[in-house]
Amino acid sequence: MKRIPRGALIILLAMAAILVVASLAAACGTTHTAINRITDTPLGPQQTHETGHVTVDGFHGPCAMRLTIPGNHPLADPSPTCTPGAYDPAIGPADLCPHMSAQWAAARAPTSETNRVKFTTIPQAYHLQAYSDEELDHWIPRELGGTNSELNLVLFPGRIPDAKDKVENALHRWVCAVISTTEQATRLRAAQVAIATNWTTAEATLGVS
Repeated sequence: MKRIPRGALIILLAMAAILVVASLAAACGTTHTAINRITDTPLGPQQTHETGHVTVDGFHGPCAMRLTIPGNHPLADPSPTCTPGAYDPAIGPADLCPHMSAQWAAARAPTSETNRVKFTTIPQAYHLQAYSDEELDHWIPRELGGTNSELNLVLFPGRIPDAKDKVENALHRWVCAVISTTEQATRLRAAQVAIATNWTTAEATLGVS
């Protein structure tokens, strides 16, 4: 019988191993399959419908958290491809102005689900160590129509309330400050994009004083 050259045999064994791993992954499934889908383009805020539960929409990796600490106040900046922010397009000014409606305010995910995201999902995706004193933050805040999608949840270090909370409140007041519901809706969409893109510059981008 003709012997297979050693180099060819190694290649065949490697290919067989890859096929076995792929088959096992397909059979078992994984929460973070999207981590392997590498993209260079930020997704921008995504539309997801609120269900009152954490929705598993997957991450578009690779996931990397940038963290700066000016003046001893940590500022989180998650990957725009993993945590682009998500909002419910069915939620508008009538649900948010001048205050969040009782129904929208009550549509928060159960603690069991948010703890899973805080201590398992996000740390695995971002390769982080989760700490109990970190806040599970809505990247697009609830007061601007942000949902409980995994694409809108991020670990935010530091004390509560944090610097981002002040920005969220300012943008909410800005959205609701005008009388026209049409203009409110326009401002809402602009605020969602601005805070998801860079919350530290959102007020300046929108001219909010």
